[in-house]
Amino acid sequence: MQQASQRVQGIQPRHQTSIVQVGNRVAASQTEADLPLSISEPTTNDINDVVANAQSAFDSGIWSRASALHRSKVLSKLAHLLEEQLPRLAEIETMQVGRTIREMRAQLGRLPEWL
Repeated sequence: MQQASQRVQGIQPRHQTSIVQVGNRVAASQTEADLPLSISEPTTNDINDVVANAQSAFDSGIWSRASALHRSKVLSKLAHLLEEQLPRLAEIETMQVGRTIREMRAQLGRLPEWL
């Protein structure tokens, strides 16, 4: 088995991913690629970068100045995409917190309503 560990700035899995949390670290294994990776706890600089990027995005007006209709369409699409991923998210949450899959499906099933 080929192994590699790397610090991840953003995850965009191309394959089905198994995720396990150990302490303050999250480990993910891309089953098709068989390449485990881990995500380290963010540093203060990491957090400052994220906050600065968020402020920059807000200041750009892409979201903050968009019409209510546009924002509602984006959030509706997000809710639909989230709903499609609920079975996978329920499995991940079950692995992380140890609840039954039935309980997680019921709990996560309500998420799209909030968007």
